[in-house]
Amino acid sequence: ASYNFNGVNQLKLNQKKIKQLVVGLHFYQTHPKFISTFISNKKVKYIKNSSGIFHPKMYLFYNDLRNWELLIGIANLTKSAFSRNLEIMSLISNNDIGSEDVIKTSLSIIKKNWKNASSFTKSELRDYEKSRNNLQKERNSLDGTYGSRTKRNVSTKLLYETEIGKMS
Repeated sequence: ASYNFNGVNQLKLNQKKIKQLVVGLHFYQTHPKFISTFISNKKVKYIKNSSGIFHPKMYLFYNDLRNWELLIGIANLTKSAFSRNLEIMSLISNNDIGSEDVIKTSLSIIKKNWKNASSFTKSELRDYEKSRNNLQKERNSLDGTYGSRTKRNVSTKLLYETEIGKMS
């Protein structure tokens, strides 16, 4: 999850409507300012350690079993995912065929992950931020473009096309 974009800004404004929000931390992608924004909200928790990578994206908007909509797909809760990236999400609602199974399964997944999640203390957030900052250079090195193919026609190379990208 990132911070300071319309999706998260709306979430901040509507914190009282959050019933359960579970966010993953793998690869230090979740921004410390997101965590800090919701640190006192007991309805926001984080998967701090899991077997494998915790990477589901489910956005459930729920009034009751007869009135809900679910976005499920690959979009993280980030500005890039909701603005410039090519992401795919499916919208399923209580009106769809088979929706009873979908909502039961989705609620079960949310319940299971809620049990495995925990809140942050201010001390844990400071440690997380230090670790994230220590790894920022490496994370940044995988982002962006890597040189040009010709001097006149500027086009980028993929990381695996560069000599340094192939070095061990």
